[in-house]
Amino acid sequence: MTISKATNLASDHAASASDHLSDVEREFLLAEYSALREEILKRIELQHQLILGTLVATGTFLTVYFQAGIAAVLLAYPPLAMFLALSWSQNDQRNREITTYLSQKEELFLSNPSVGWEHSRRSSRLWFLGSRKVLAARGIFIGSQLLTILLFVLNLNGSTQPLSVENGILLGVDVVLIILSVIIIGFPSRSRNTAPKSQ
Repeated sequence: MTISKATNLASDHAASASDHLSDVEREFLLAEYSALREEILKRIELQHQLILGTLVATGTFLTVYFQAGIAAVLLAYPPLAMFLALSWSQNDQRNREITTYLSQKEELFLSNPSVGWEHSRRSSRLWFLGSRKVLAARGIFIGSQLLTILLFVLNLNGSTQPLSVENGILLGVDVVLIILSVIIIGFPSRSRNTAPKSQ
C-alpha cells in the first residue's frame, strides 16, 4: 500500500467517524480534549513544584548538617526524596497516558492527524538516556540522594566514633531507597500504545 493510499484511507476513516457523531458527542469530545490538555498542564506544573521542593529540602538538610554538624540528619533525606520522586513519576506516567489517548483521538477524528499537536510535536528523547525531562529528574532526585549519602560516609571516615547500629540500619535502608528511586524514574519514557486506564 502506497503512502497516498494509506493517507486517503485514514482521511476516509476520520471523515466517517466524524459523520456518525451527534452534536452532543462532538461537544463532549471537544470538552474532553480541552480538559485533558488542561490536566496535562496542571500535572507538569506540579512536577516542577516537586522538583523545586526537592531542591529546597536538599538545601535544608545540608544546611542543618553543615551548621549543626549532625551527620545523622543526612540519612533522613533519601526517604523523603524517594517519595517525592514517586509522586513526580506518577504524574509523568499519567501525562504519557493522556497524550497517548489524545493522539489516538486525533488519528480517529482528524482527516490529517499530523496537524494535531500530539502528532506534530517532536520527541525530546536523548538516545538511550530518555527524554531531557526524565534525565533532569534523575539528576535531581537520585543525585541529591547520593550526595547526602556521600557526605555521611565521608563524615564517618573522618570521625573517630564507629558507626552506630541505628545509623547502620538507616544507611542500609537509604541504599535500598536509592535503588527504588532509580527504578521509579529509571526508564519511564517508553510510550504506551493503549489508552489510559481509569484510576
